[in-house]
Amino acid sequence: MPSEYQKLISKRDKVVQAVVQAELHLVEIEAKLTTAEEGAKLTAIDLDDVDNAAQKRAEDLQRVLVLKDMREAAVQAHADAQKAASEAYDATCACEYRRGEDDMVMLIDELEPIIEQAHALIRDAATVYYGMLNRQPVASVQSGLDQMLMDLFQIALKGPGYKGSSSHRDANTIAKVREFYRGKFGDEYGLRVHTHLTKQGLWHQQPRDSEAYRAGLKQYALQKAKRAKKSA
Repeated sequence: MPSEYQKLISKRDKVVQAVVQAELHLVEIEAKLTTAEEGAKLTAIDLDDVDNAAQKRAEDLQRVLVLKDMREAAVQAHADAQKAASEAYDATCACEYRRGEDDMVMLIDELEPIIEQAHALIRDAATVYYGMLNRQPVASVQSGLDQMLMDLFQIALKGPGYKGSSSHRDANTIAKVREFYRGKFGDEYGLRVHTHLTKQGLWHQQPRDSEAYRAGLKQYALQKAKRAKKSA
């Protein structure tokens, strides 16, 4: 049994063909009308045979009038056929759009658990990145993690090997992304920050004559003063 869409397509094909036939019919009538009008103008009147000349002229003019009526009817038929074709296209487009929306909803339903899983992995990556590799996140600067995720999203959207990356980097496959960012998440500066913050947090375990101990003790004293001020 044909589907609703197949029925709409079949109906549209028929009305489109009707438009073509109406157009051809109209052109044919207009051509005959033009010929009849020209013929009526050129018909000579024989004064020696008035009755026959009048009869011939009347027939020519009658043919012109009939063809004009036929042309008017053909114009209306052509307009009706065009209207029907327009409505048929509206119906098929609406059906296509509804089917597209239904497909989108279905795909989103299938995508939802995958997105949830990906989000959990991204959250874990962010925890590692900002918790250890880059402990100085700056809102106005795109991090290496942000850049890598955007590259991966582009591959997901456009497929591997796409051309025209706005970043102009050769990072259009998962393998290339992995290789490009290797070593870029935790650079030397990030290591220094990580080491510094870690030692600050362990200041009491450092030698008392070390800079780390003195800095940690100072920070501890400031925090203690702030807590005392708040409690007061």
